[in-house]
Amino acid sequence: MSETLIRVSARALNPDRPIKALAELLRRPRSTARSWATGHRRPSIEMLEALRDALKERQAQIGQLVPALEYVIAQREREPKHRTGFNLKDPVTGLDKRNRRGRPRRMVGCGESRYGKRENLTRTLERGS
Repeated sequence: MSETLIRVSARALNPDRPIKALAELLRRPRSTARSWATGHRRPSIEMLEALRDALKERQAQIGQLVPALEYVIAQREREPKHRTGFNLKDPVTGLDKRNRRGRPRRMVGCGESRYGKRENLTRTLERGS
């Protein structure tokens, strides 16, 4: 479909379903709204004015959100960087809790059952002997 002014305006109102939103806004059938969006037909001046008013209302709502978002961004920029538990530095060594020896090896014969629960190692040894 061609990108007409009506189609771009309808997409600004509802990016997911622009034709349906345009039809509901102007109280016209979907097929009529689609023909306006493709440029096959021209909407009346009253319809264009209603679309303009809806866009102005939407612009006012978005305009109110922008300062609120800028305030939240400024607040977040002033906050210290959030560190998770393993990134906290030990005051004595100056290191954090990250493993520096590579991936830990799995211990063979620790008494794990096939369900992942650890059994008592003494019970395992008593059963085996």
